[in-house]
Amino acid sequence: MKIGYQSLRKIREYFQIFIGITVSHQTIKNWSNKNHTEKIKNEKFDYSCYYLYNEQFLRFNGTKHYRLTLYNSILNVPVA
Repeated sequence: MKIGYQSLRKIREYFQIFIGITVSHQTIKNWSNKNHTEKIKNEKFDYSCYYLYNEQFLRFNGTKHYRLTLYNSILNVPVA
């Protein structure tokens, strides 16, 4: 599957199809615009084009959080 640029509405469909959760395109935009202090620092850009993802549902102080991480499966490094 070729990914390339995807609209927020298309990403919303991917969340519904692959993960089974429904979020709005505005929520995805808000997630991408947040200034996160914890970022993955990975400066190697020779990826193998084989990817896996890890999803986690976390609860902090009674608030449910969701984290999705994309990994390069050959090099075993986080990508996003």
